[in-house]
Amino acid sequence: MAKINSVSIYIRRYTSSKDEVTEKLITECIPYKWEAAQKAYHYAQRVLKKRWKAGEKCILQEPRIAYLYAKNVIKGRWPEAESIIAEDEHSAYYYSKFLLKKKRFVLFEQKLVANKLKSKWRHEHYLYLYARDIMKERLPKSQERRISKVGNTAADYAVEVMKKRWRAAEKAIVHSHRSSIDKYIRSLKSVKDRRSFRTLILAEAMANDSRYWCPSKSWIEENEKSTNPVTFS
Repeated sequence: MAKINSVSIYIRRYTSSKDEVTEKLITECIPYKWEAAQKAYHYAQRVLKKRWKAGEKCILQEPRIAYLYAKNVIKGRWPEAESIIAEDEHSAYYYSKFLLKKKRFVLFEQKLVANKLKSKWRHEHYLYLYARDIMKERLPKSQERRISKVGNTAADYAVEVMKKRWRAAEKAIVHSHRSSIDKYIRSLKSVKDRRSFRTLILAEAMANDSRYWCPSKSWIEENEKSTNPVTFS
């Protein structure tokens, strides 16, 4: 069956019968990897309600669909897909959590060390979750550099994984949400460290004094009103 530019397939949710035309459309006609993988997964899950070998070639093109297929159709590990799933932080985290039962995903960690993730999505938040919930230790430095540029995630990573001050991430943290700034500064045990980070907060607030919304300025105002303010002495 020749390829066509676009195919819109309605997968019937309330039937258990196979449809050879639909199967051919999915496996032979859809030119877009994501759409083909999604349709193949939905067909296996909703119509066949079991593994669909012919459609797995499509599914193996997309990490997130491969994870969902393993979780909801195979309902267990899918070794053939692990090299694909390991390329995406989101998929690798949930695969480790639900299908490996919080055991470390060795193939994913090897890609982290080699800095060879190929996902088109970049989700530092799932790297932090993987380090916190699965590894229970720090990530490779190349991945920490990524996280250090994302303020909210950097604050969570510093407090819950590193459990110490993270100077390299502080420029990003002062631009993050007020709650992340508060979480980070309250985690600093040393008065000297709190004062040092407050200097960055004040500098950011002064630099953006005319801006309608500034997280650093908002944090200063809320800390002054708080019944449990951060202390600097």
